[in-house]
Amino acid sequence: MSIFLFLLGTATIPLYLLYFPGTSQTIPNMLFLLAGGAAFVDWWVVRGKFVKLKFPYHPFWIPSFFVLFGGLFATFFNSVDARESFIQVLKQWFVFSIWMGVAVDAASRGYSRAALNLLVIGALFTSTVALLDFTTGVNLGPRFISSNHPAATIPGYGSSGNGRFAGTFGHSNAQALFLTLVLPIVFDRWLAHARSWKLQDVFWLVSFGIMAMALVLTGSVSGYMGAFIACSTVLLVRLKNFGVSGKVIFPLLLFIVSVAFLGLVVLFIPRGFEFLTSVEKVQNLLGRDGLNRVIEGSGPVRLETYSLALQYISNSPIIGVGLDNTSSQLQVSTGELLQVHNVILQLWFTSGILGLLGIIFIYWQALILALSRIKNSLRSVQLPDRVGLAAGVLGFLLIDMTKPGIDERQKWLVIAVLYSGMFIKEKIKKPKETNRSEADRSLSSLNSGI
Repeated sequence: MSIFLFLLGTATIPLYLLYFPGTSQTIPNMLFLLAGGAAFVDWWVVRGKFVKLKFPYHPFWIPSFFVLFGGLFATFFNSVDARESFIQVLKQWFVFSIWMGVAVDAASRGYSRAALNLLVIGALFTSTVALLDFTTGVNLGPRFISSNHPAATIPGYGSSGNGRFAGTFGHSNAQALFLTLVLPIVFDRWLAHARSWKLQDVFWLVSFGIMAMALVLTGSVSGYMGAFIACSTVLLVRLKNFGVSGKVIFPLLLFIVSVAFLGLVVLFIPRGFEFLTSVEKVQNLLGRDGLNRVIEGSGPVRLETYSLALQYISNSPIIGVGLDNTSSQLQVSTGELLQVHNVILQLWFTSGILGLLGIIFIYWQALILALSRIKNSLRSVQLPDRVGLAAGVLGFLLIDMTKPGIDERQKWLVIAVLYSGMFIKEKIKKPKETNRSEADRSLSSLNSGI
C-alpha cells in the first residue's frame, strides 16, 4: 500500500496547489503523508524491520535530525508564529527522513522506472498547459490552484499576465525546476537509443521538444542555466559513449529539431494572435527583457535578501529566526517581503547553525552521488536514465542557489532513485556477480527497472 500511495503522490506532483478534498493538505502532500504512515506499518509490522533492520537506509537520516533540531530551537526561541513554524519544521524533517525512506524503499524494490515515468507524464501535462496558455490564451494555469490556497490571493500567481507561463505549478520558477529535473532524463532516453529511430525514440524526442519549449516560456534564467548544464552533461557523456560519429550527428540533429519545433509552435498560433507578437514574446523571454529583469529587478533584490540575512546571522549565528512566514521573510528596499533566495543561506537564517550543517551535508551527498554516476558513465556505457538522473541533480543544485525552499519532493525523488541504483542494488548483487561482465550487470540492472 505504501508503494501505491507513493507512486500516486508522485503522479500528482504537478497538482501541488490543489487541496485534497476536505483537508488543508494539498493532493500530493496528503498522499505522501498516507504513504509514510503505510510505510511504518509495512516496515514495522508486515516485514518486521523496525527492530532488526530499522528503516530503509539512506544517507540523509542523520542530517535530517540536524534540520529538525535546528528548526525546533528557532521555533521555540525566536519565531513569531510558533505553531506555523513547528509545522514547517516537521514538513522538512519528514521529507529528508521518512519520505526519503519510502522513496528509497520503492526504488530498491524495482519501482524506480515507474516513478520516473510518472514524473515524465507530469512534466508533459504541465508543459502542455503552459503551451496552450501561450498559444491560445485560455489561461488554464490558475484553474489548478484551489480557491482557498494562499497562492490564489497573490496577484498574477498562476496567470500569464507577466508574460511567463507556469503550467500547473503557479509560479514559473517552480515549473522551471520541475522541467530541469525531467528534461535531462527524457533527453538521455532519446540519446541512448536515438540511432534506432523506433517509435519510442520519436516519442522521447517529441517529449523533449515540448518540455524544452515550456521551459523557455517560464522565463526563468536560473532554469535555463540549470537545464543547459544538465542536458550538456548528458550530451557530452553520450557522445563519449557513441564515439566520433556521434560528435557530429547528434548535435546537428538536436539543433535542427529544436529550430523546427520552435517554428512549429509559433506557426500554429491561432489567427487572432499576431505572429510577430508571439515571436517577440519568445525573444523577450530569452533575450533582453529576461536579462533586464535579472540585472535591474530580481537580481539586486535577491542580493539584498542575502545581505539582510547575513546581518542577522552575524548577530545570532547559532539560533535561527524560525520558519513561519512572518519570521522567515525579509523586507527589502522595494517594500516587498521576500524569503532568502538561496537554500543554504535560507536554512542558516531560519534554522540556525544546526540547519546549516544539515543542509550542507544533504547537498554534499547529493553532489557526490551525481558526480560518481557521471564518472562511472564516462568509464563505461550506462543504461538510459542513469546519466539523466545525475545531470538533473546538477541542474537543481544550481537552481537552489538562487531560490528558497528545500522540500520539493520531485528533486529528492531523483536523489532516492540515483542512490538506490548506485548503492543498494550493487551492494546486494556484488557477491554474486564478481565473475560477470559489465554488460551482464547492466542488463540485470535494466531488468530490475533502475
